Formats: sequence, structure tokens, C-alpha cells
Amino acid sequence: MQAIQKFLTWFEKQKPAGKLAIGCAGLVLLCCICSVPIGLLNPSKSTPEVTRTIFAAVPTETTAAVVSPTGTLISPTIAPSPTEKVKALLPGLMPADVTVNLKQRGFTCGSVEQGQLYYVRTCEKDTVDYSLRVDTYGREAFTIDLIESSVLQFTNPDKEFAASFLGFMATMPYDGAVQQEARDWVESTLPTLTGQGDVREKVFAGVHYRLYGIPTAYTLEMGDLP
Repeated sequence: MQAIQKFLTWFEKQKPAGKLAIGCAGLVLLCCICSVPIGLLNPSKSTPEVTRTIFAAVPTETTAAVVSPTGTLISPTIAPSPTEKVKALLPGLMPADVTVNLKQRGFTCGSVEQGQLYYVRTCEKDTVDYSLRVDTYGREAFTIDLIESSVLQFTNPDKEFAASFLGFMATMPYDGAVQQEARDWVESTLPTLTGQGDVREKVFAGVHYRLYGIPTAYTLEMGDLP
């Protein structure tokens, strides 16, 4: 109690500026003292917010998957490679072109037969003295890769007859064919064949011709079997 009276006596003796400074300091001290029980009675419940970062799995192969804006994995669509069109070795010549020509000369032509690798059509003409046969082969039903023509003569084989028929077959009208040149080659070459194992070859407009045989059996091949 005496301490308070001494403080008041001392305070009254101070100048106005000193009294103001002492008053301000007292207010600050009072606020600090009062904030302690308030903090104890009302503790803060707020906790720092933890930011979580979610990492999305990224495919290791760029073609394996794509992530959409919504985060969904989308499997890519792989377009099939286009199928390459088969190029016939006797371009522009269709089986019907051959069969029509042969039927006009008395041949009988069968229907197309599908083998393991090729479509085959056969035309034949038989008499007592000879047998003529033409086979067309193609990787597709309406194309030709090879024409194989043969002449079998049973009695008194005639080279001129064989050369005439095979020369005609050499004129089949594929794209770029040099018909007369090919026919002349067949008709002039066939009589010079010496027998089994003698194969004569020539290329006309990119098509490979092979002529071979013996007097009773001559064969002309045009094209190839890929």
C-alpha cells in the first residue's frame, strides 16, 4: 500500500511528457498481461494445410496410351497398313481376253480353279493328230502372271504347225506388247530347237518368254510365277 502511495507521489511530480510516456508504457504492459489468459482460454485450432501433389503415371511408350484432359487413359488406334495391290506380270491382260480368242478357234475352256497360290484356267483342243492346251495362272482372279501354251503331236509331228500356234499365242495383247516381233521370234526360233534341255529365252516389253521342247511336244511360256 505504501508502495502505491510512493508511486503516486512520484508520478505527480513528473512533467506532462513523462506522465504521457509512463501512461503509454502502462497500457502496453496491461495488454500483454491480459492476452495471456485469453490465449489459454481460446487456443487456436487451425493447423497448417498440407498440400498434397498427386503424380499421374505416364506411359513409357508414347504409342502405348494417351492421357485425356479428364485423366482417362485412352488406347491409341493403330491404322492398318494399306495392302499393296498386286501387279500382274502380264499387265492389262485378263483371262477373258485369252479364253475369248481361244474359243473362237474351237477351244473348250473350263471355269477358274483356285489353287493354293494361283488362280488357274485351262483351255484345250484335241483331235486325233494333236492336242493343244493353254493354262493361265494369276495371283488374283482377274489378272495373269503366266501363260503356258503347249502343242502335243502324236504322229508325223509338224514344226510349222507348232510354230504357227505358239506364234499366235505370243501375240496376246498385254500392255506394251510388241506382238509381231514376239510372233516372229517364236516362229523363227522353234525350228532351230535341238531337243530336250534346249531352252530359248527372250524378253519383250518386260515380259519373259521361254520356248523349249521336242518335235512331239513344244511349249511356250510367257511371264512367270512369282
